[in-house]
Amino acid sequence: MIAAILACAVVASSSALLVVYFPLPTQQDSSDPTLSNLYNPQLVYAFTGRTNSTGEGHDHFGWGIETYPSDYYPVTAILNLTYLGNPQNEPFDIKCEGYLVNFTADTGAKVSTLGWLGTNYNSSCRSPSMPPRDSPWGNFPRMYFKFNMSTGDTYLLRVTDGGMFSSVNGTSGLWSNGTPNTVTVTVQRAGWLTFRGNETSSVINPASNEIIGQIQLQRIGEDFGFGTYPTGKVY
Repeated sequence: MIAAILACAVVASSSALLVVYFPLPTQQDSSDPTLSNLYNPQLVYAFTGRTNSTGEGHDHFGWGIETYPSDYYPVTAILNLTYLGNPQNEPFDIKCEGYLVNFTADTGAKVSTLGWLGTNYNSSCRSPSMPPRDSPWGNFPRMYFKFNMSTGDTYLLRVTDGGMFSSVNGTSGLWSNGTPNTVTVTVQRAGWLTFRGNETSSVINPASNEIIGQIQLQRIGEDFGFGTYPTGKVY
């Protein structure tokens, strides 16, 4: 069973392959279950380039309002998350782990986006609460839950700022300071959301500045990419 809150989809493709640098995964802190890692992440795909979407068809009320992409050069990353499993030491009903993915151009332009995936430790818990509005990370445009995970299972999580529209022209993203020559992508573990009964907690990772994955995208025409968009279910 999978539940998605305010989820928007975007599709991009690339066949470029590059060498990826990933440090060894951070060890879990067994002394504090709040800080224990849910997943071991690996960046398998990243892409940024001019969107083909015009925004047509997103005036759902039929008022004739013209809509535009919120970002004309959206960024998309896909993380392959391996569930570490630690239910005996997790005193929560549900726990979610967030990842910050940063796209940085050599022009100084930078775009950051967050992705979240959570699971339940209480088998009777079927419906997660809404994320808090006053969290340290602001609003949650996308959050996904996969219930009853098994240790070692893998899940593909899409982290993107694409697929959103409004009645005003969007930004130019990484192209805001001109066309980039290089684009670097880094991944950091942002923190956790925990749910226990009616209590919700937001926990910033004390090592949130640690880079757990880094790549440089390859130029593909006027776009930049790494890896191949995976087949199968992507959350």
